[in-house]
Amino acid sequence: GLSGSGTITTTSASATLTAIGSTAVPNSGASGPTTTFSGLLRDTGANVLSFTKGSSADYGNLVLSNSGNSYTGTTSILGKVPVSSNLTDLTLQGGLIVTADHALGSIVGGTTIGAGGVLAFSGGVQYTTLEPITITSGSVITGSIRSLTGNNLFNGTIALSTTTSNVFGVDVGSTLTLNGIISGSSTQTLVKVGRGTLV
Repeated sequence: GLSGSGTITTTSASATLTAIGSTAVPNSGASGPTTTFSGLLRDTGANVLSFTKGSSADYGNLVLSNSGNSYTGTTSILGKVPVSSNLTDLTLQGGLIVTADHALGSIVGGTTIGAGGVLAFSGGVQYTTLEPITITSGSVITGSIRSLTGNNLFNGTIALSTTTSNVFGVDVGSTLTLNGIISGSSTQTLVKVGRGTLV
């Protein structure tokens, strides 16, 4: 897994950093283990760094907390698609947790949430960077986009998945304010779960 601090760059024209949290199956109702990377993710000159959190077998969660992240490649979020009986409304598996504005790097590459992946905001993040998000598989019943704690704000655009319900989770005591355009067809479904407030 990825944890600690320091600076990660790339010396090749195009490279992807992949961080796998944990492939160990959590106990029923338990969250996956969480690590934190407070360091810097950035390109080097004309070399482009992309970042992938997780895989189709990853239950772990990763916190990105550096507002100085400036990599211009794509951010991809994947996780193990959870079994519904193993989840509660407070369970988090396969999550990329953002605790600072701009932690997802430059808006050039954007962020894609794939099968089993969760993009979570925590601690009262005011994410004013206009990060574009695309949900390609809204397969997490506790929310592909989620607010864990605090009053969180996101100003970027969100393109909904064309194949499944798109679930937004807001945990008890938290608020998620979405100020950007949410796009999709008239046949797509947006579902809010959790006991928090979605604005």
